[in-house]
Amino acid sequence: MTFHPIVTRDRVLVNGKTGSGKGNRVKAICAGEMKRETRIVAFDPHDEYSVKGHATDHVRLGPLRERCTADQLLSAPAKWLDRRDLALAVVPDMSNRKACGEDFIEVAELVRHTGNLLFVVEEIGYFGDKCADELEDVACQYRHAGVSCIFVSQCAVQITKTARRQMSQLYTGRQDDPADLRAIAEITKSADFARRVSELPAGELLHWHEGQTTPEK
Repeated sequence: MTFHPIVTRDRVLVNGKTGSGKGNRVKAICAGEMKRETRIVAFDPHDEYSVKGHATDHVRLGPLRERCTADQLLSAPAKWLDRRDLALAVVPDMSNRKACGEDFIEVAELVRHTGNLLFVVEEIGYFGDKCADELEDVACQYRHAGVSCIFVSQCAVQITKTARRQMSQLYTGRQDDPADLRAIAEITKSADFARRVSELPAGELLHWHEGQTTPEK
């Protein structure tokens, strides 16, 4: 799959079932952006986006150089964010959905204040219903601070319709749910793209970006 550099206006949605390869795709995007010296912050509920993260037999760690908890970031934001080579994974409180959502709200505000970076938001399906308005703000308003973003979820419908309308790129694995396929068709403005998504083999992703006429694997 071709590497598509992320620009400030980009809002990228990466969705797919467990095992579809969405996490590895986002980590590969991060690695490519690090080569371009893009500053990156990842909201990382499963502690897998940094080289210092939690490795398992089933999880490939990402390329980000540093990791901290949300509490560590909030207690000393300048220590972590005032770096020209910012490549940071922020691990929230995962004791429950509410705590994770509250951490996201505070981390997102720091990202907006810092500006000029790529913000990766993982596992939205776990906590997104606790902070839907704030996720919409990231999608709709953060470009004014020079922030591009990648939203990662199992299903497109876990992102609100208002946020989905902002998407300029989509990477998706196979989806079967009719509501999710309708959401994908709305994002891409293509019923044929949604049909192809429903027929994808396990482990494959399709890519769409604005202006594209032929999906890329």
